[in-house]
Order: sequence, then C-alpha cells, then structure tokens
Amino acid sequence: MFEKLYFIALAVVVVTTSVQADSCTCFVSPKGSDAAAGGIDSPFATIQFAINSVRSNQGSKQICLRGNDGIHFLKDPVQVSSNDNGTIEIPLEIIGYGPDIAQGLYPIVSGGRPYTGFQKQAGSSIATLQLPADTTPFSLLFVQQQQSKTNGWRQRARMPNTVITPTSLTTRGLDDASTFKWTTPLAPPSGTTWPDVDTTGFHYNISDPIKPTFHNLNDIQVLYFQSWTAFWANVSSINEANTTLLFEKGGSVHVGQYEKQGGRRYILENVYEGLDMPGEWYWDKTTNLLSIIPLAEEEVTSLQVIAPQITSLVEITKAENVMVSDIKFMHADVGERANTYFSFHAAIELQDAKNVKFDKVSISNCGADGISVIRSNDITIQNTSIRDMGGNGITLEEHDENVYISNNIINNTALIIYGQPGGMRLKGASNITAVHNTVGFSPYAGIKIGWQTGTDAAHSDALTNPWFYVANNLVHNYGLGILSDFGGIYLSSNDNLCFQKSPQTCYLPAHVKDNHIHSCHFYDYGCQALYMDEQVSGVLMTGNLMHDLGGAGFQFHCGTNNTAINNVVGFASQQANSALHINAEYLSLCNGGGNPTWPNISHGFSFKNNIVYIHSDNDNTTQKLTDQQDVRDTLFENNIYFAPSPKDNPIMFPNPSNYMKYSPVNFSQWQSVYGKDKGSLNTDPMFANVEKRDFTLLSSSPALKLGTKQLNVSQAGAQGNPFELSY
Repeated sequence: MFEKLYFIALAVVVVTTSVQADSCTCFVSPKGSDAAAGGIDSPFATIQFAINSVRSNQGSKQICLRGNDGIHFLKDPVQVSSNDNGTIEIPLEIIGYGPDIAQGLYPIVSGGRPYTGFQKQAGSSIATLQLPADTTPFSLLFVQQQQSKTNGWRQRARMPNTVITPTSLTTRGLDDASTFKWTTPLAPPSGTTWPDVDTTGFHYNISDPIKPTFHNLNDIQVLYFQSWTAFWANVSSINEANTTLLFEKGGSVHVGQYEKQGGRRYILENVYEGLDMPGEWYWDKTTNLLSIIPLAEEEVTSLQVIAPQITSLVEITKAENVMVSDIKFMHADVGERANTYFSFHAAIELQDAKNVKFDKVSISNCGADGISVIRSNDITIQNTSIRDMGGNGITLEEHDENVYISNNIINNTALIIYGQPGGMRLKGASNITAVHNTVGFSPYAGIKIGWQTGTDAAHSDALTNPWFYVANNLVHNYGLGILSDFGGIYLSSNDNLCFQKSPQTCYLPAHVKDNHIHSCHFYDYGCQALYMDEQVSGVLMTGNLMHDLGGAGFQFHCGTNNTAINNVVGFASQQANSALHINAEYLSLCNGGGNPTWPNISHGFSFKNNIVYIHSDNDNTTQKLTDQQDVRDTLFENNIYFAPSPKDNPIMFPNPSNYMKYSPVNFSQWQSVYGKDKGSLNTDPMFANVEKRDFTLLSSSPALKLGTKQLNVSQAGAQGNPFELSY
C-alpha cells in the first residue's frame, strides 16, 4: 500500500522537475510593473496580480518568479482561493524561473520590510534608525543577504545575557547559567489555592537586576519554564518592596507546578536596559526608534535589516490543483506570542485545500510554523527545507487525509513557541505518510504523531491499515537540554483517561519503521527515542535504530497492543546520574506518572527480536534495563541483551510477581521462574563496530540465528535534497 504511494509521489517529482522555462504563462519580478504585459521582458511586479491575471486561462497557468532581480517583498499574504483552481492536467503553478534556478538564484519571497541608514551613536556601540510613521509592529528582526545560507536572526534585547559555556550555544542560552531563577510562586490569598494564583507571576531573586523603572515596562515579555513547555507572558508590574513580577494576564501554565523539572528558569526579552551585546536590538514603539548593536564584521552605514510585516506569506484556502516549487520563503512574524501554547500562524497556510504540492521549496527565518495543513486532502510536501523557525516545521490537523511528506530537511525549529513543539506535528484522519525526512535541533520532540482522538481497535491494524506511516527518517539532536519529557518520535492520545472513558479512542494505528534516532538531551529527565504516551495503543515499531540518548530507547506509558520488533537500542540513558536521582533505563514501562487510574489501566505490549546494548560513557552510573515493574500482559521473546561493562552486570529485569514495587530479578529468574523472554539471550550481539556506531550484525551474530534481521537505516533521512548544503 505505502510502497505504491511512494512511487506515485516520485513520479510527481519527475513531472514537476522537467517543466521547461519557455512554458511560463507570465513572469513576476521585483523590478516589474503590474501595468506591464507580464512577459519575460515586461514582467508583473506582484505575485498576487499574476495569480489574478491567469485566473480565467483555459490553458497554462504557470507563474514564473525571477530570482535575479532582488527580493519579492510582500505587503499582504499571497491569496489562492477556489477562484484560482487548476485542474489535474493543468494545475496552477507558482514556480521559480528555470534559468535563474540553474545559476543558484532562487526567487526569495519575503514578508518583511527592509530598513537601512543606521547611524552609530557617539561613545556607544549602539546604532539607531528612526523608522517611518507607517511601520507595522514587529517582534523579530533579520540581517541577511539575498542568497545567504546563514541564519539571519537577531536577538531581541534580553536579560540575562547568554553565558558562554560548552553547552550554551546548543541550549540557545536557556540553560541554568544563562537564565534568572524565580524564588517562590505567589502566595495564594485567603480562600484560594495556588493553581488559581501562580499563573499571574512570581517572586524574583532580589540580587537579580530586575527594576520597576525599566524603560517601557509593559512592553517587556517574560519566558518562563515548566517541564515540557515554556510560556510567554507580558509584564504588568515589578514591585521591589516584595520582589514580585506580575504578568499582564494569567496563563495556562502554573509557575511552580513542575519546579524541579523547569528549574525555576526565566528570561526577560524586549528590555532596553538589556541592549548590551553584539547582535541585540530594541524597537521603541513609543518613539519608533530602532536600536541595534552590529556584529563586529558589520559596517553600520551599509547595514540592512528586515522587519517582518505579516504573519503568513501564502494562504491557500479552498483551492484545488496547485503546485509551488523552486522558491525561498522568508521573514514572516510570529504574531502574538504571549499566552500562546501553539503557533496560530504559519509561513504557508492550507485550509480546506485539495491536491496541493510543494516541491523544492525553502522556508526559513519565520516566527511561527513553516507549513500548516487544516482540513485538507491530497497534499504533498517534498524536497523542501524548513529551518530557523519560531514554531514547528510542519503541522497537520486531525481532519487531514492523504498527506505525503518526503525527503525534507527540517532544522532548528521552535525558536520562540515552546508549547511541546516538534520538527513535525502530525495529526490526521487517514493515510499520513512521512518518509526520508531529516529532522534535527528541536528543543522538544523530533516527530510528534497523534495527540488526537483515536479510532476503533477493530479498524486499527498498524501493518495493513495504518493512519500514520513514518519510515526511513533521521531524527537527531533534539531536546537540546531545554525541556523535559519527550521523544524522538513521540506518539500520544489526547486524554490520559481515554481507556476509562472510551477505550477505542486510545487506538492510533501507526507503523514506525526503519528510522534512525540519535543524540538527545533533556533538561531534567526523559528524552526517549520511541515514546508511546497517554495510553496510546495499536502502534507497530520495526527496524528502528536508536542510540546516544539522554533517556530510554522505548517508553511504553501504558496502552495496549503496541509491538516492537527487530529494533536496536544502544548507549541510552547517557544523562543518568545517581547523585541527581536520574535513573538509567533502556525500557520505560507503564507507571502511575500521568496515569491517575494506575494500576487499574490497560497495559501490555510485545517485545520481540530486539537488541538492547546496555552501555554508558559515564563510568559512575550503573545502567539498568528498566527501573519500573509493570510487565503485565507483555510478551518478550527472541531478544538479545548485552552489557559489556562489569559494572552493568548482571542485567536486572522486572519482577512479574510484583508490579507495585521495584524488586528486580536476574535474567535466569526472568526466564526460568517467570517464563519470560522465550528464546532470548544474554550475550554479545556482535555488532561490526559499536564505538563508531556501526550496528551492522556480523555474519556470526547470534541475533541472526534468532531470526533478527539486519537494520535498513543507511538511507534514513533526506537523500539528495536540493537545500542540504544549507546545513
């Protein structure tokens, strides 16, 4: 089923990449005029005018954007509606002009407004520019040349500054060394409880330079951290007498609810008094004065900045048969970030659309999501780059159907919106396919699947009829030490009481196959590779390679009918630290955390022909298979477990006779006394070179004799993506 879909999508690539330049219906250039004829020598000036001009065409509707005439700046989002529908044979095409692309000159479509003319202030590192009266409010700023591959983000003036440490760049300056720490939540008034109150602010440390005299105090925003999210709020007031910082509006995230997991961290942004580091900027909206500290290599007199003016660049609504290709999209704003859990905007937004394809598109330096798809059908996103985004890379909603996401690079996402983000956040009603994508540098999950109402168990076969097929993806460098409790591929229902309320809604048929997941770091706990959360059920995991993880390889957080076959996990729990009570485990099992009805809950999974290689570079921490007990209704067989270091032996297993308390048993007892793991071995699986992370099985491997197959992850990730050299 999915193999057929895959080859159909490849056929689309062949057709779209063979389009000839002389087939353009009209041309668009920043140097053109909407009063012109639209030919190659007399191009239109705006994309919207070109779309309107081909609306009534019975033949070709191919709009070619020039890439050699500067940036296509937008004042409003490009609108594509049902009035602009193409047909299957003749779609509406918005594409880069072939000869320009051949020279590496992709057209750039920007939602920003450029500003130049900065003046250096005497005796100061700050340069200023008086903006025009018609300036649209903005909260992002970029400095970037037209065809540059570098990240052009500039930091809004913040407090405290990033302290340069071995990890500060990875953690985006959100680690302990580079953040303030609140001291206590606000005390509840008489007759109320703390959750009703501490969404409104906190007590700050009197030694921190927090002042009620801050310039434009009510324009300052605070980003404060919980376990699995961080939340923006506008500052209402600061009181030095009782060291309180109050928010303008209470949010949904309670200060102090997860004190340890969030570390009490917070930062302030948009603080004029914090404008003291190269690259920082501040816009005073009361005077319209923009201030910036240029980088050492930047010449003030020639410095050009781009301030986003709109939150979305392209909006495709109720349109059918549309193709967008060979274009770079940049500079959309985030919109309102305060009291926002998820992004409400995207650079490219699809709603109620059908048969829309994106091929060889780049989306970067935008404040919200890259592409959002809502109530749409037959959508293809392929050979595309989405990087340096304020929100998720790709977001689907639960009514989407027949979405194919292939060969994309999604990198450095959720720079602003931290509500449990992911490189991809996939929901859907049927046939959601994500294959051969490279996803990296997310502060939380790599690929999120589900978080929605499930389906009847009778119609939830993850092998023959999956809703989600997620295969051959490379997920790497996620978590970044910023948030806690997530997975590289993270599946969840939307209700931790789903079995109690309506069991079928826990089923989320997904086949997660041949993915390569590595290198994650948490702030306080829990960066797993494959994470089944909130009793999600009906998930099949086959042929995945997982290694160098801060947390476990698998997390079976209750649920039922989940199956793991022929996977390899090694070098997990690398952040385990017994002194900090961070447990070392490779399998995390059903437990009471987040499951209020446990142990009276659906449970059980199958674990067959997997290899668990238990080893840590941390010689001071003993590694464990698991430190939890609930293995009710589980099937273990034909697995191999191996711990090469004496300190990690003997490998200990859960005690099936006591799921309420951790009282582990050794491998012999696990098999002979409790009848678990029939055919399994505690022996060296004989990998080719684990030190170089080559998990190929040698021909003499005992795993092959058990029927375990060689992994097929050499082709995981994007292959030949046209934008891969951007990283």
